[in-house]
Amino acid sequence: MIPAEFSRALESFRCFLDDLHVNDANEIGETARQHLLRQFEQYHAEMAKALEAKASAYEAAKLQYRTTVNPILREGEIIRRNIDIPRGYYGDYQTMEMMYRNEFEGSTPRGKLLHKIVVDGRECGSVRKRKQHLQSRIIELVDKEQAQSVSLCSLAAGPAAELRGIPEATQQKIGRVVLIDQDKEALEYAFKNLPEHLQSVCQCVVASVADVVFRKVECTEHPQFNYVYSAGLFDYLDDPTAKALVRRVTSIANHST
Repeated sequence: MIPAEFSRALESFRCFLDDLHVNDANEIGETARQHLLRQFEQYHAEMAKALEAKASAYEAAKLQYRTTVNPILREGEIIRRNIDIPRGYYGDYQTMEMMYRNEFEGSTPRGKLLHKIVVDGRECGSVRKRKQHLQSRIIELVDKEQAQSVSLCSLAAGPAAELRGIPEATQQKIGRVVLIDQDKEALEYAFKNLPEHLQSVCQCVVASVADVVFRKVECTEHPQFNYVYSAGLFDYLDDPTAKALVRRVTSIANHST
């Protein structure tokens, strides 16, 4: 049986969403959005707390949540995508791009506001910071290399957005880029959006983590990359898989750099 506290919190959340009357989402300033985000998080914290001692009710509560509020939440583009999971997994390249853009996107003014509340949040903000950090590190490491042909390998590359803003002088020192991802569409998108020079030295490989771990990817058979990196992949791996992948990554990195 679903706890009454959960149902009450869910109904309060539904009323909160119903009361979001928005004519133009762009008119809702950052301070107001932050206040709405805190309310958003508070309702979910109350629902989670109500289920702490009722793990057996989780599936039924999840169904009640979806039935009650998903029709409204789907108006926000990033929420709709996380409900539908069109690429078959969470955090696909289009979802990442929404986080990077951090704009108002949705099918209604209310949906655009809900989308912006989510992408303004801490989780999406950390994704943007991670991209910036990766880009800064790539630039730093490539610039310090004496060699004029630095090689990079990105595992679970997604949109490879960290490679787009690299200065031209740094790009010219990169002689090889290998993007590995299980999603062919993500690789096509990533390649299309790379700077011209990086396109000319880029190889896209459709492969899964298991393919890399079990040595089914030819370009990962021996040490040949100056730098191997991944952004967010390990969030989705269990400990044994993560350890196996680290061993493989260590084996394909050129330890002289």
